[in-house]
Amino acid sequence: MGDIFTKELNEEQLNAVRYLDGPMMIIAGAGSGKTRVLTYKILYLLEHGFKPDNIMALTFTNKAANELKSRIYKFAGEKKAKTIAAGTFHSVFSRIIRKNAELIGHSSSYTVFNTESTRGLLKEIIKDMRVSERHKPDMVQSRISQAKMMLVDPYDYAQNQDMIIEDTKFGQPHIVDIYLEYWQRCRRMNVLDFDDLLLFTFKIFNNFPEILRNYQDQYTYILVDEYQDTNYAQYAIVKQLADLNEQLCVVGDDSQSIYSFRGANIGNIFQLREDFPNLKTFILTRNYRSTKRIVDVSNNLISYNKARIEKKIVTDNELGEPIAILTADNEHEEARKVVSNIFQLIQNYHYDYKDFVILYRVNALSRALEDELRRLNLPYRIYGGMSFYERKEIKDALAYFRFIVNPNDIEDFKRIINLPPRGIGNTTALKLQEAFYTNSDLPFSTLLAHIDEYELDISKPTQLRIKTFHASMEKYRQVMDQLDAFNMAKKIIYETGYYKYVESDSHERAENLDALLSGIQDYTEHFMEENDGMFPTLEDYLAVISLITSNDEIEEDNVISLMTIHNAKGLEFDNVFVVGVEENVLPHFNSLMETKAIEEERRTFYVAITRARKRLYISFSMTRFSKGVVRFNEPSRFIFEMDNQNFDAKSQKLFLNGQSQRKSLPGNFNQNSNYNKKYANDKPEKIHSKDELDTKVQNYSLGINLLKKLKDGVLIEHNKFGKGKIISIEGNNSEAKALVEFETAGKKHIILKFAKIRILQ
Repeated sequence: MGDIFTKELNEEQLNAVRYLDGPMMIIAGAGSGKTRVLTYKILYLLEHGFKPDNIMALTFTNKAANELKSRIYKFAGEKKAKTIAAGTFHSVFSRIIRKNAELIGHSSSYTVFNTESTRGLLKEIIKDMRVSERHKPDMVQSRISQAKMMLVDPYDYAQNQDMIIEDTKFGQPHIVDIYLEYWQRCRRMNVLDFDDLLLFTFKIFNNFPEILRNYQDQYTYILVDEYQDTNYAQYAIVKQLADLNEQLCVVGDDSQSIYSFRGANIGNIFQLREDFPNLKTFILTRNYRSTKRIVDVSNNLISYNKARIEKKIVTDNELGEPIAILTADNEHEEARKVVSNIFQLIQNYHYDYKDFVILYRVNALSRALEDELRRLNLPYRIYGGMSFYERKEIKDALAYFRFIVNPNDIEDFKRIINLPPRGIGNTTALKLQEAFYTNSDLPFSTLLAHIDEYELDISKPTQLRIKTFHASMEKYRQVMDQLDAFNMAKKIIYETGYYKYVESDSHERAENLDALLSGIQDYTEHFMEENDGMFPTLEDYLAVISLITSNDEIEEDNVISLMTIHNAKGLEFDNVFVVGVEENVLPHFNSLMETKAIEEERRTFYVAITRARKRLYISFSMTRFSKGVVRFNEPSRFIFEMDNQNFDAKSQKLFLNGQSQRKSLPGNFNQNSNYNKKYANDKPEKIHSKDELDTKVQNYSLGINLLKKLKDGVLIEHNKFGKGKIISIEGNNSEAKALVEFETAGKKHIILKFAKIRILQ
């Protein structure tokens, strides 16, 4: 394999890959082949005496870990790829905790709380403690999360006067009490949250040096991806693991550190040099992704940041198309211009929809874009909205699974006890919860099995229903180790009556359960292939699924992508549109008073523009409707920090000498006036009578409801495009779409689950 390194790597990459003389940091500029270097670094380690099971590679998403393992598999074979401990921080540390759970007062069958479960439990605790309304669950959750990321448990918190004074200052003096109660309830239920996976890993290593030494001996080389995104807890654990051997390789880019709101600390890059004095730094400066113009403007932009590692990114790629600045009077015109440019590029260059992404700083900016995309029937998907695993029926099914695996998880019990309806109300569930928390040595399953032995003011018929429910759950627990994850999940969903219950309510929701089961089947088959036929249990499946991230759910469908800049990190597209590049939006108004915050906003914009391979469009709106009023906007300072010579002629003229040719406001313009959504040249709409409207609604149906009657050649009428003839039908069910030649609008693809049509023959 020796020649492959010199053949596949440039000189900067090769030097970093070959270095084995101590701790190292690779500063990988945008598009410089970070994943390639990580892959070849691991391959080089394997060629130079390191065994696969001595290597740990930590990433931030399962997607990144799987990509890394698949590349290693390609060059080094399946056996070595499987043996390397490559995964997210949370997944790798979760395995460490499961092996040592008894040391922290938990059992190895613990389940992991998602954000919603955490917030629900905190809401309940706040209500029980009768504290002031200023103790909002989301704010308390954020504060507790921050504490855990700083490795502060509730007992440390109670001793930290600075934190308590700060809480009191913001009218939340009882956070310390809420934190302790939350901590104790989680322990009673045998659950951890995401932050616990870091906190308890650190505690195990810190309190049991012999266990830390075992892992140090096991993992003699540690690699960390996206190091600039690590928080204090992640940094501290990496330091623990690497302290003995000092064989550490971290890869990141200070210019792409944009997650401080999640606890990420750019200072970890600089702290590493202090903790490992013989640290060697390698800088990758060659960009393989973007055109020269995009690289030049991104260099110019980021040079304005003072807290950065000095580097200049270069590329051998073509000069590329000039960068375009799109200006608009309001968000609706901005959306029209953005979508119009996308449409023209598709028409002129035959791009696929998936070659486009629209990026924004805040989710609220997507609405006008969605309206325009729907108007032109262009397929799109918003990432970062409701994910598959946030749908009610999926959360219900997973709650069933978790409760069967962990019978003390009372939050999941409360969710499923009356789904489908069993005549067991919320009041009864709360009485059971109170009894469980009051009797600290009483397992919840024992309480349910012997409910008639406790004085809980629950009627005899209800007690019988509870015991029946408990018996059914115990039946599943008894066979849990005898069935693979798929068959166990299928058994639970169908035998409990939950599938039938959902199906009676919504066919689409039942299809979501089918999709969940299909995913569990894929997981089961893949697990068996990797483990020589040994099947995974439901507990194995939950250990994986509980750690899924939003980035892991990004699919490769042929649609235009809409997402926040933060969700786009790590992705790349041929054509990138960054919208809302205005003062108070990007940079966000919350950051305007602090240099450190402004620099992170600049890094955020840097991440946005460096997602582009070929074309980059930047747009801003002179006015934007916000909180009931029209607000005048100035273009972002970041636009003027780019290299104007790489703009197209129109944009260069607009930004001559770095000044926007701002339109003057009319004398009677009032930023606090109510927004008038109609433009001056809009014609007044005809006011229809109620009968007319009713007739109009009745005449049209969603196309998906007429799917069986729609064939090639059928004449239809669309509620917007008028009369037309179907040329072809593609796809099935909710994915079905028709190509229609309209008399006045020409050929258009219409998605049948959205299109309102009627059949004319």
